[in-house]
Formats: sequence, structure tokens, C-alpha cells
Amino acid sequence: MNFSQRQADPRRHVVGLTVVILFHVVIVYALVTGLGKKVVDVVRATIEAQFIEEAFR
Repeated sequence: MNFSQRQADPRRHVVGLTVVILFHVVIVYALVTGLGKKVVDVVRATIEAQFIEEAFR
């Protein structure tokens, strides 16, 4: 198998670059609109700690 010819196809690079750019646009949109803060508030509200005493003494 000759793998060097498969790497030379520029269409694969364009598709990958487009996916990465769209991913970054979605992340920036979520941060700007405050969706990140809403997720942190939901995660922070559900944490609860309990202490359990030892049964054998």
C-alpha cells in the first residue's frame, strides 16, 4: 500500500479544517451567550457530601 498518495488529496484537508472551524465557532457562541455558566451552575448545585461513621468499634 502506498500511503503517500492518500495524503496528497487536498479535499481531505479542507473537510477537516472546516470541521475544526465550525467546532470553534460553536464553542465561542456557547461562551458568549452564557451557556458555559449555566452548565457550571447545574453541576455545582448537585454536589452533596455525607459522612458515614464506622459501624465496628
